[in-house]
Amino acid sequence: MKNKLTTFTLSTLLTMVASPVFAEYYVAADAVYMNIKTVYANGTTPFELNTARIKFGQRFKEFGWELHTIIPADDTGVFSGNGDIDKYEIRGGLGFMLTASSKDRRYYGGIGFTQILSDYSVTTGAIAGTSTSNSTPFFTLNLGGQLEVSKNTRITLDYTFYHGDIDCNFCVALPNGTDPDVRINTIGVGFSHSF
Repeated sequence: MKNKLTTFTLSTLLTMVASPVFAEYYVAADAVYMNIKTVYANGTTPFELNTARIKFGQRFKEFGWELHTIIPADDTGVFSGNGDIDKYEIRGGLGFMLTASSKDRRYYGGIGFTQILSDYSVTTGAIAGTSTSNSTPFFTLNLGGQLEVSKNTRITLDYTFYHGDIDCNFCVALPNGTDPDVRINTIGVGFSHSF
């Protein structure tokens, strides 16, 4: 099933890139606020991050695809009561979008997947040390809008939701430990330039 999904995704992407239908490429950047809730066996760790996101994509008349990455950000949030969360990084995401446009506005929605990288530092409790934890592929859902300020430049407002599990090395070693469930709500404001 996984191989079929990968084959379908790649063939769809290649078809879109090679399509003779009019399309535009774009690069974008936005400032991002992240509200993160990480659910462990022994509680929930909420924390917030402010960072930036870089995007590259291709839009057709009513659909498109996009790659994005969020710049790594540090945080002093508590790791389930013991130690610190040192870094939370969204390595990159691939999404497919549907768009609706008017003369100077564009609205879009999309689904996709991404991967999370997290660095934890635990300094107290039964387990001490550091851990770099990867995620399973996260499901992403995003909605957004753009306002045209010139022929090729738009101001963007974007909401993206990420959901998945972190492969946490020492979480599973705790009593009744499981890999934490992570839910991330992000709001981004920035600009997009097409060419």
